[in-house]
Amino acid sequence: MIRTLLITTCLLTACSHPSREAGQFNLLIITIDTLRADQLGTYGAERETPGIDALAKQGAVFEQAWSASSWTLPSLATLMTGRHARSHGAVDDRRGVGKEIPTLAQTISVRGYSTHGIGSHIFLGKRFGLQNGFEEYDDELVKHYNQRRESHAQVSSERLSDKAITWIDQRQQNQPWFLWVHYFDPHHVYQPHEGLTRGEGPRELYAGEVAFTDMHIERLLQHLGTVGVEENTLVLLVADHGEEFQEHGGSMHRRTLYEEVLRVPLIIRMPGLAHTRVTQPVSMVDLAPTVYELLNIAPPKGLQGRSLVEALRGKSMAEATQIAELEGPKPIDAVRHGPWKLIIDPIDFSHELFNLEEDPAEQNDLAAANPKRCAALLKALQSKLKQAEAGEGTQVELSDTDRASLEALGYGGQ
Repeated sequence: MIRTLLITTCLLTACSHPSREAGQFNLLIITIDTLRADQLGTYGAERETPGIDALAKQGAVFEQAWSASSWTLPSLATLMTGRHARSHGAVDDRRGVGKEIPTLAQTISVRGYSTHGIGSHIFLGKRFGLQNGFEEYDDELVKHYNQRRESHAQVSSERLSDKAITWIDQRQQNQPWFLWVHYFDPHHVYQPHEGLTRGEGPRELYAGEVAFTDMHIERLLQHLGTVGVEENTLVLLVADHGEEFQEHGGSMHRRTLYEEVLRVPLIIRMPGLAHTRVTQPVSMVDLAPTVYELLNIAPPKGLQGRSLVEALRGKSMAEATQIAELEGPKPIDAVRHGPWKLIIDPIDFSHELFNLEEDPAEQNDLAAANPKRCAALLKALQSKLKQAEAGEGTQVELSDTDRASLEALGYGGQ
């Protein structure tokens, strides 16, 4: 009788928690709001960022990674769908990810993964569709955007890591999991942190926010080793966009598509793959295809990027064209192929051309002297956008409180 009961219990447990297939890895995606690549030690910053720098020494560091846009919603939607912004449809404050578009969480769930997301930004609220496919989605920190600047006063990195660590501790060891954590603190308005902030200027305050966030990401990454899951967990760390500090006369983000807002840190640590640094330009749209291949999961149809697994293995890949999009009252598109980058107004076709190898700070506009190169890049951009097939997204209704919160984030008038 006891033996029968034990057998029955084991069978029920197996049905309740799908067993981990041989070689099946967990997936941890860490996204960081408003983090420039050049703010991390591994990308040459004078100030070290010990947590992320340690991850970089173990994984692949992509030195020329482009975001999909210069603000959060379209960038993270591209990460989660593997589609360009115009295709997933989440391109402004009133549109979220199209419900018909499969996400990483939806596709991975089919393989028996437990999925969980933890948000800390108004655009990670459930109305905008980034939660699509997650079995569990914690938007507690999003729900308190009911007062101007309250989001910044929350200082959420510590709470995010606490939530993530608690969730990991509750996992069944025989079931693979996918956890997405979005850190918000480096976003304007910058808050000082005792012992970490080294000045009162915007750049010093921003660097203190980055250091604070890095400290709590380090806690989360170290916990993977503490509980014995580091060796079977794929870690992907990326920022949604960067930040401007008057390099081209502006501040914050969501206004231009210069490198200070497009170039983001991208680090991928895969058990069994050696450390490498990838100098080839890559894009946010490439990340979903890469994850699917690394996890040996059949991708959904409609992906518009390509897998970067060959680059992770230290091999060269064919040169590809990257694009970025910014909708709004003053729409802008950007396209890069090799060292050449074109920024163009899609309405009046005014444009700028830069050679990023010779002029990484984009101070020397070469458009007037290179009309044929401009035309070739414009043609490549139009081809990419045509392939993307514009999607409508889902309509999002904004309240007066929502609009006040967006204005406090610097998104007024968008």
